[in-house]
Amino acid sequence: MEQFLIIKPVAPFRLDLTAWVLRRRVGNIIDQWNDGTYRRVLVVGGKRIGIAVRQGGTPDKPSLRVKLSGRNLDTAAKSAVKHTAERMLGTQINLEPFYAFAARDETLGPIVQKYTGFKPPQFQSVFEAAVNGICCQQLSLDVGIILLNRLTMACSKQADNGGVRMYSFPTPRQVADMEMQDLRKLGFSTNKARALINLAVQVIDGGMQTEELDALDDQEAISRLLAMRGIGRWTAEYVLLRGLGRLHIYPGEDSGFSGGLKRWLSLEGKMDRAVVQQVMSRWPRYGGMVYFHLLMERLYREKLIA
Repeated sequence: MEQFLIIKPVAPFRLDLTAWVLRRRVGNIIDQWNDGTYRRVLVVGGKRIGIAVRQGGTPDKPSLRVKLSGRNLDTAAKSAVKHTAERMLGTQINLEPFYAFAARDETLGPIVQKYTGFKPPQFQSVFEAAVNGICCQQLSLDVGIILLNRLTMACSKQADNGGVRMYSFPTPRQVADMEMQDLRKLGFSTNKARALINLAVQVIDGGMQTEELDALDDQEAISRLLAMRGIGRWTAEYVLLRGLGRLHIYPGEDSGFSGGLKRWLSLEGKMDRAVVQQVMSRWPRYGGMVYFHLLMERLYREKLIA
């Protein structure tokens, strides 16, 4: 028997833009977008539950219909799925203060208006954000997604999501059970392989929990993350933005972001961390939102979003 949830996002909302910022590349096997539907297999309370999300109404009066696939979908499971989907898709974030700020900024205003309805998404967990960071750090986004796909296929089994076979993102236990040589065969460097296994073990042992990081200020959270093997400053900042939803944070050593910033503002010269920090000082409260909008500009140029 099919089961459904209804989510009422804070307007305005556009599912297509939000889903593509999660998906990023066409080859992503975890977050999928097809025929106006966002699909994902969540792991909630130890259960694998498929979701297929479609938007109804208009961006100004949005409604999301979420089809669920899985076994033993009791009230608690459905409530957990709804909470997770709302968090991942940013549906309850009120961006009116940001829109008001952008409207007064002649540089920021046009790009924000172009993508009105986008909501800043988060990965399902801090673990997923950190794994994404480790896979993508010092590599192109395309290569990072390939590594994430390989890790996912090696760790997870496919689940049915309304007739579509999909993989769920690996759990910490699944990653911790991988051997170094297995990760090396997937294309991971020795350092990345060690970092992934160490991260998974830390999460299992309670050494890195979302609630603990959430309670820390930015510098304390970054310091906690930097103390872990294989996590540099870029990955730590990436986790704060994409795992904890701190929208003033931007990953300062992101080559794609600095290149997009240079193109957007028609800047010249080398875009090192100091230059990026100086430029971004114009928007201290909304660095992460600038980061997301420049990612959408890249997706727009690649004709992945309209």
